[in-house]
Amino acid sequence: MSSSGSPEDQKRTVAAVASKLFGAGIEETDIIDETLERATDISQGLDYVKPLLAERLTQPSGNWKDTDSFRRDPLAIWVELTLGLDMRNQSTPRRSRPTRFSEAAGRLQADAGVTPELAEQALQSFLLAAQEVKTPDDRNLFAFKLHQFISGPGKVHCSLEADGTRSISLDAQRFAPGRREDAVLLFSTHFCRECGQEYHPVWESEHKAPHYTPRQIDDVGDDENERHFGFLAPIRDGQEYQGQLEDLPESWIDLAPKGPKLKPAYKGSVPLHERIDERGHRGGGREFWYIPGKFRFCLKCGFEHQAHGRDINRLSSLSGEGRSSATTVLTLSLLRQHFEKTESLQPDPDPRKILGFSDNRQDAALQAGHFNDFLYLLILRAGLLGALRNNGGLLTVESIGDEVFKALGFGSDDPGILSEFLSEPGIFGLAKTEAERAIRFVLGYRLLRDLRKGWRFNNPNLTQLDLVSIDYRALGEMAGHEPAFARDKQPAKISPAAEAAWDKLRAMSPSARAILGRIIFEAMQRDLCVESDFLDAASQDRMKAAIRSHLTERWAFGDDERLATTKYLILDKRPDSMGKKRDDLIGGGPRSRLVRELRYGKFWQDTPEQEFFRKAKGDD
Repeated sequence: MSSSGSPEDQKRTVAAVASKLFGAGIEETDIIDETLERATDISQGLDYVKPLLAERLTQPSGNWKDTDSFRRDPLAIWVELTLGLDMRNQSTPRRSRPTRFSEAAGRLQADAGVTPELAEQALQSFLLAAQEVKTPDDRNLFAFKLHQFISGPGKVHCSLEADGTRSISLDAQRFAPGRREDAVLLFSTHFCRECGQEYHPVWESEHKAPHYTPRQIDDVGDDENERHFGFLAPIRDGQEYQGQLEDLPESWIDLAPKGPKLKPAYKGSVPLHERIDERGHRGGGREFWYIPGKFRFCLKCGFEHQAHGRDINRLSSLSGEGRSSATTVLTLSLLRQHFEKTESLQPDPDPRKILGFSDNRQDAALQAGHFNDFLYLLILRAGLLGALRNNGGLLTVESIGDEVFKALGFGSDDPGILSEFLSEPGIFGLAKTEAERAIRFVLGYRLLRDLRKGWRFNNPNLTQLDLVSIDYRALGEMAGHEPAFARDKQPAKISPAAEAAWDKLRAMSPSARAILGRIIFEAMQRDLCVESDFLDAASQDRMKAAIRSHLTERWAFGDDERLATTKYLILDKRPDSMGKKRDDLIGGGPRSRLVRELRYGKFWQDTPEQEFFRKAKGDD
């Protein structure tokens, strides 16, 4: 409330505020302040101990014979009078202002006349040893608090210049450092969560220079009608979008009888080619794609987003996680360090714990929910890794639920383990068998659903982290089975282009066919085009009763949870149902993401098939 001025000034400030709060006159003499007293030898001051510090810092801390020897320690006196108490111009001791550890070590170095390294090491050793010193009544004589402030890096800001020459800064500012007179603008940079392509949120002005100016990614409103919001993306090699109609998302194209054309609703969202200099002026400088309006699809990887949603959730800044995610990761890291200690600990109670504080209940509830969700996911993934280790590194979809059940130890008779997933740990017989079948089904479903790509922005699945790889049984054998690709196996009535594709498929080597098949299967797996009981709607309905009856809330399906089911890949554009897209179908038409992946696949390079696939377009 008041931390400046003399003690009398502080009391007057507190009395004035208290009088307003309580509606009664409160005098400064009614304000009670804390009373502090020195813990070290009161007969010695800073002037006395400074000449003794250099020799003291060369000696180890923690070798005090008793409390009195600690009180007379020159370093203890210096720490108390420099870092703990402020006795300047005051009749009674006051608390010193908190200071950075590096600043405290610098002051010790200056007073002792030693090297910075020695001062920092000695001060750290002293503080750690001093907190163990106890008074006769078992109080800490010299306790201290060490606060570490952690913040994310925020955003990176770049100028619109070529790589290697552009200005890059982590500090938000309008102009590049040292280039204000040249009017070189800095633009915040965000990245595609799938491939890392960078994008700059901008305001676009058609008639007024500079034509492109920086904006905050969520700022989409403007009173000036001549300004429009959008994004700039540097043109780079390897981008799927090359400015052609066929490079746009499949859902944007109307396959009319006279030929494909752009749907009217998307005409204002097509990326435009621009040359823009470092000041944001058109006509010169680097080449960019300008994306009008909201971010709808990535120009490099082709990942498409729905019309609704915030751009800040679609694109990541340099610090892509939220406060809850950061707190969870930091907390788990600290707990891991605690439990890596091997020295003996008191068995009861376990002293290893972390206390968290929040200034409101809503934030506390949000963080608690994030802890629970994160730990639940870690348990699932740890169970999968454990099951893989127990089975020589190989699992099938059919056995995944049972093997993870075993790896988590859920087959134990320990009541503590059973209470983790059973609402009634004491059940037996047929009821227990049914409950174990239910938890196996939940484990299998959760793990298959976790394989979906991109549904957890800050916690990618195990395949994205390269901790688990998915293989397809007999893929190589199928690709090498020549009779399966014989002419009599192809459909009877197909277009000339499709017949040419069959000829190319027959001419491919078995290894190239296997790579082609893997790309297709990985795309199907990514969108859950997987046939499994865990994703079968009828099987899910049969298991819901047992899950609801026997499993705890943590492991059961939520009452309003919409379960994912098997989807189907169709070799055409995904149809609409009553004006809405069908979620159970995944489009694999000529302009789908899958076909683009095949067309630009690296395995076609330096082969005749590469040119064939690059030219494939239209209804072919």
